[in-house]
Amino acid sequence: MSNGGYISHRLACEATDLIAAIAPVSATIVIDPCTPSRPIAVQMFNGTTDLLVPYNGGIYQSAPQSLADWVDHNNCSGEPDVIHNGSVTCEAYDECDAGVSVTLCTIEGMGHCWPGNPACPFGTPNEELDASEQAWNFFQHHSLP
Repeated sequence: MSNGGYISHRLACEATDLIAAIAPVSATIVIDPCTPSRPIAVQMFNGTTDLLVPYNGGIYQSAPQSLADWVDHNNCSGEPDVIHNGSVTCEAYDECDAGVSVTLCTIEGMGHCWPGNPACPFGTPNEELDASEQAWNFFQHHSLP
């Protein structure tokens, strides 16, 4: 989460020989240029009221722009599958090179929090999505080539 999420984005940009997939929480791409050597699976979780990592950007790239960049890096095609569940909307691109996928789960009203955790020191939490469980399921479907 947060700094760890930024590190995972950086690893996906610079060290795809070491990792198969990332699932950053409350983080966006801050590496410029981001030039992964191969397609890599990405599942992001961002809250819309995060004051430390603003959803719509500012000092950092926006969550939607990070999604667009990963879709571009992985040469994804087609429209995303969009799943709404309460205040959570996940956009998933499954038609990407090398069988990877790219997903952004947007959590409306959530602050700088871990989705699924009832406590949050920086804003409003959200328990409608369990990021730990969802990330684990995601990781189980992706391995190094």
